[in-house]
This record gives sequence, C-alpha cells and structure tokens, in this order.
Amino acid sequence: MSSIDPRDLELGVKQEDTGEPALSAATPQGKIGATPKKRKSTKKSEDTVDGEDKPSPTKKQKTPVAAKGIPDRYEDLSKEDKMMITWKEEGKSWKAIQEAWFTMTGNKHTGLTTRYIRVKAAIARVKDDDLEALEKSMAMAKERIEVEKKMVEKRLWAFVAEGMESEGAEKYDLPTLDKAWKRLQANNKAGTSKCGNTATVTGEE
Repeated sequence: MSSIDPRDLELGVKQEDTGEPALSAATPQGKIGATPKKRKSTKKSEDTVDGEDKPSPTKKQKTPVAAKGIPDRYEDLSKEDKMMITWKEEGKSWKAIQEAWFTMTGNKHTGLTTRYIRVKAAIARVKDDDLEALEKSMAMAKERIEVEKKMVEKRLWAFVAEGMESEGAEKYDLPTLDKAWKRLQANNKAGTSKCGNTATVTGEE
C-alpha cells in the first residue's frame, strides 16, 4: 500500500474549498495573474509616408486675371469702345451710350466718361505730315529756352546787387559779382571760408 504525502492532502483540501485548480509547488508565485503585453502595431499611419509626415493638401490659388489695357490704335479697340467714340463724336447722350454698352457687354459701366477720356488720349496721334514741323518746333523751343535762361541769370545778379546794397555793401557791377560768387564757391569746396576776391567797386577790375 502506497503512502500518502501530507502535502498532497493539504493541496486537495484547498482545491475543494476554492474550486480553483491546485498549483504545483514548482510554479513561481511572481508570475501568477500576469497580464500579457500587447504587441505594438507596426502598421504605418495613414498620415505618414516612409516615416515622414504627409504634407497637408493646399488649395489651388486662382490666378488673377490681368487687367486689359487700352490699345493705342483705333483699329485695335473693342467694338464697345469704338461705339463709344463714334457715338460721342456724333453727339449722342451718355445715357444712350451706356444702354448700348450694356446691350453689347452685359456690364453696366458707370465710368464711361472717364474711359472715354483715357481711350481718346491713348489713340491720339500726330499726323505724319506734321512730324517734320514737330522736329523744327522742338529745336526752336530749345533755343528760346537757352535765351530765356541767360535773361533769368542776368536778372538774378541784378537782384543780388540790390540785396547787397540794402545790406550796406558797396555797389558792384554784375560781372564782378558773378566772378566773386564763383571764387567763393570754389574756396568753400576747398575748405576755406574766404574767397580771396579783390573785385573792384563800381565794376572796375
């Protein structure tokens, strides 16, 4: 007859009382009821590509429509601009022009008077037969300007002479004042304050 180990009887009693399976004496107590660790998902996020964040989609910007300039020739004008020029020269009212403009374009343009001035200025031309006269007139105008500049310079020194007299200075002729002024400016540029001028009173040098 085999002998019964008292430890087996003790374990059997505990099994009946608790209803739980008996644990072997060799089972480590530290691992009882341990929660298994979850494996990390290796699936890449939908927001990353090759480990890098996806760039957020950007909305396409609408390219602004460039403002249409006014042509510089009558032949290149739009139909509505030609209508506006023609009707205005014929003496028609702006109300009639605006109504015709709306019929042609579907746009109620409220600034036709300003546009008319701009269009007229853009298409203005000098006749080819008058270009030679333009060149001659320009040359004559430049010569006249030079003459008037000399006259203005003489008046300048006359004003300077009057001013000097009112300040109690001697009376000098205009060429002498001109020379004295040029010497003064040259010396000022050289860093001196005295002009070293020996101009003669009453115009004598």
